[in-house]
Amino acid sequence: MKHLFTLAAIAAAATVSAVELDTNLLANGDFESGNEFVNYKTGRANGLSVVPSPDFFSGEKSLKIVKEADKWIAIQARKPLPVIPGKTIVLKFWMKSAKGNTPASVTIDFFQPKQNNHLYKTFNFQLEPEWKEYSFEYAVPSDVEAHTGLKAGTCRLRLGLKNSPDAAEAYLDEVEFRLK
Repeated sequence: MKHLFTLAAIAAAATVSAVELDTNLLANGDFESGNEFVNYKTGRANGLSVVPSPDFFSGEKSLKIVKEADKWIAIQARKPLPVIPGKTIVLKFWMKSAKGNTPASVTIDFFQPKQNNHLYKTFNFQLEPEWKEYSFEYAVPSDVEAHTGLKAGTCRLRLGLKNSPDAAEAYLDEVEFRLK
């Protein structure tokens, strides 16, 4: 079966060599030298701040995410991340809530203008008041005709605190996005 790729997909795939497949493709996922995330709705830092890390075992800084009562907040990586159809995305990160359990989600979104099917994968989970590592894998389909958004060779990464009656604060650290 012959696959047609756009120049953007070829360029994105070329930037992820076999050697780089096992490296973190998200810069500053530890928040020590910067923040690669913005508020999904506003494109700004609303509800986000890099703060001294509350008891995390690595580094000095973490990303604090604040959600109002009866609202939700999602943060998104500033730049699209490279993907290769047929490869598996491995996503790992550490999170904790400031108090109690907090409903959260992470979404890998392959949306592209003029695509035929909107491909995305959402994982729901509960944050706990202690630091915990979360790990998710998603096998990217190889059929780019069934999901033409894959031809761009990129996706967007979003993490969020879901709508709930209570205000919530969470901390995020050591975000890793890899392909295997």
